Amino acid sequence: MTTLRRPQEPARLAGTRRSPLPPGEGLGVREGRPRRFEDAARDACMVTFLPACALLLAAGGVCAAQSVHAPASAAAETIHALGIAMYIGAAAITLFVLLLTMRAMFGSPRPASSPLFVLGGGIAFPVVVLSVLLVASLLIGNSLTRPPASPVARIQVIAHQWWWEVRYLPPAKPGSELALLLQELCGGARVAAASASKQPSQQLQGDAPEAIVLANEIRVPVGHAVELELHTRDVIHSLWVPALGGKVDMIPGRVNRLVWQASRAGVYRGQCAEYCGGPHGLMGLIVIAEDPADYRAWLERQAGAARPPANAQLARGRKAFLQARCVECHAIRGTAARGTDGPDLTHVASRRTLAAATLDNHVGTLAGWIADPQRVKPGNRMPPSKDLAGPELRALAAYLASLD
Repeated sequence: MTTLRRPQEPARLAGTRRSPLPPGEGLGVREGRPRRFEDAARDACMVTFLPACALLLAAGGVCAAQSVHAPASAAAETIHALGIAMYIGAAAITLFVLLLTMRAMFGSPRPASSPLFVLGGGIAFPVVVLSVLLVASLLIGNSLTRPPASPVARIQVIAHQWWWEVRYLPPAKPGSELALLLQELCGGARVAAASASKQPSQQLQGDAPEAIVLANEIRVPVGHAVELELHTRDVIHSLWVPALGGKVDMIPGRVNRLVWQASRAGVYRGQCAEYCGGPHGLMGLIVIAEDPADYRAWLERQAGAARPPANAQLARGRKAFLQARCVECHAIRGTAARGTDGPDLTHVASRRTLAAATLDNHVGTLAGWIADPQRVKPGNRMPPSKDLAGPELRALAAYLASLD
């Protein structure tokens, strides 16, 4: 008589474990039945809505110097609020679409009895939402470029490949103490009237004051509006300091305007936001918002000529600067150097950074930048100073580091 034996369970591979799921439970199946719509909807919420909320909470704590989530002006706060509304709206719409998808996949079949759902959700809803966002964006954009009633300064920001030239001009109608001070420092009422009567393109070379000229750094007084006139010398650039306002393009042959009014003191980083070739990613900008009293003292210092050398080493450095090729591109007021192709170096030591916010500014980085700028910022237009011996290079760096 043959005895029936129970089939043995297939041997498992060493190190494997039995599945923890009970039979019949897996993707789309629970206890042998199709996955319910409620389960799918719950998972969609977990996957989409909760991460979006976490991102919004994290954005609220951002303290970076270059972030739209750390506004330092009323204009930036408006842009930030618009961005938060867009994030929330996008998350809500994405969640709604996922819920509809889950219902179609796991819910009971229901024939579409009317085209109103398709027309409303596929045409009317997107048109209404996009129209509201378009109108809000246009209104906010116009408010950012509207000229202020009484700016304390008109600041020409002139983009070059790959650095920023900054010129301070008195406003056409000075109405505040700081505006009157700037008018006086820039040559008095005669220069202000001449600047106001010319086109912006003429102001760059004619009677535009040269008393307040710097590079890659802008200073503004907290609580006071300044008007920026945006130019470019070569290709299209775009100025963007997220903490203070929106992004504005700089187009050859055109002058665009932007208004900043910082609400709190701080150091804010900006960036060229339009690809302009070469080391575009290293074309940064520093904006310092400070107390009006500190801003006034800074203006007075910047209006003066470069200080004379205080010792023999600094005198040797100035001599090296004037005898080398530096004078072909750079200017130092109070000396014979009158170059215009590169940044004005009259008060270069007072700036926080070098090479358009690429390096911290001190005597060591100055020497390294002068010796081999291509190693620091490949593709920029400053040639290396291979003809300078070590002692001359150190003296030149020390001289520039004394120009505060």
